[in-house]
Amino acid sequence: MEKKKSAFGQRACLLVSLLTSFITTFLGSALNLSVPAIGREFAVSASFVSWIATVYMLTCALLAIPFGLLADRLSRTLILRAGIGVFTVSALGAAFVGSMWLLLALRAVQGVGAAMIFATNIAILTTVFAAEKRGRVLGYTVCANYLGLAAGPLLGGLCSHYLGWRAIFIAAAVVSGAAFFAALKKLPPAEKNLAQGNKEKQARPLGQLCHNASFTCAALAALINYGAVYAAGYLLSLYLQIVCGLPAQKAGLVLIASPLVLALFSPWCGKLSDRLMPQKLSALGMAVCAVVTAAFSFLGQESKLLLVIVLLAGCGLGAALFSTPNTNAALAAVDKSIHGLATSVLAAMRSLGHSLCMAVVTAAAALKLGALQLDEAEPQQLMQTLRLCFYIFAALCFLGIFVALRRKT
Repeated sequence: MEKKKSAFGQRACLLVSLLTSFITTFLGSALNLSVPAIGREFAVSASFVSWIATVYMLTCALLAIPFGLLADRLSRTLILRAGIGVFTVSALGAAFVGSMWLLLALRAVQGVGAAMIFATNIAILTTVFAAEKRGRVLGYTVCANYLGLAAGPLLGGLCSHYLGWRAIFIAAAVVSGAAFFAALKKLPPAEKNLAQGNKEKQARPLGQLCHNASFTCAALAALINYGAVYAAGYLLSLYLQIVCGLPAQKAGLVLIASPLVLALFSPWCGKLSDRLMPQKLSALGMAVCAVVTAAFSFLGQESKLLLVIVLLAGCGLGAALFSTPNTNAALAAVDKSIHGLATSVLAAMRSLGHSLCMAVVTAAAALKLGALQLDEAEPQQLMQTLRLCFYIFAALCFLGIFVALRRKT
């Protein structure tokens, strides 16, 4: 009976983790294709409309660690349920806004909910699954993450083209609402976590992480890789729609290549990281991302779509080799009692990486385009902005190779 109960709890936790991993990435990638449409509706500049992504990621980065500490001390289940609820309500509200400022405010609130989710969904999994299965389970969650990224451009493009960008938020609210219902009904009862692990270690959780070289390098590598890959997707959505002149739904079909490859290879990379040295796998993945990001800078108005798809697929393979092994190595380096904090730090690095790289994009757009709206920019002007960003992100990824290799475990 105990084994059956344990297996049910594992399946329930995995289901909720997969749903939340999917929807948090789906919404971001779907909105990328709606940026021009939102800019047109609210008549705002290219640099201003990019805050739709930035304010969400910045809020996640600022709050993930505090929520991780709170979850480890109180209840990971309780924080996760609350986070899904906040995410659902804010997504529904964003579908009916009448101004850009209100949309940004709700995106910030949504970032609060996402921070609570990121602080707990992976930590709960590492609690209920054995260490030898950690890489495999993490691979499944990364697969869900990037299935969300893959579905985002496709479904987001279709929604934006046929129903308008507001339909994307409604779809997100429906899926996250289902995750909230599953979390309420299927997760084990909320329990306090103070009794878990060594109390002396729990007294200085941040100190443990700060003095852990393996974890620190993993966190820094995550900041670099996630930021560069996310920004590349955003930039290519602009390239395909404005430079190449593709409608949103066709651009989405092209952009699906990267997250689809990533989703396909992530479970395999997770299993591989349980057997091989994960830092070498993540360094290899960073190297692939660096080469592909540099190659993006050579795209132009006459580039073939097949070349874009091949490069996107290469980016997805590199991200798959990096993501799960990097997370597996990071969690293996710390005590299980602070996995909530550890996953929060990794989530914060991911969100901070997204925010910093989007800040680079915003600065480049302001420098090259000024107050012009995206639709008003000449393709050549926009390409100068994109190339400058790709140069910067490729350099960061090359630096990230050495960061990934400096780990001890």
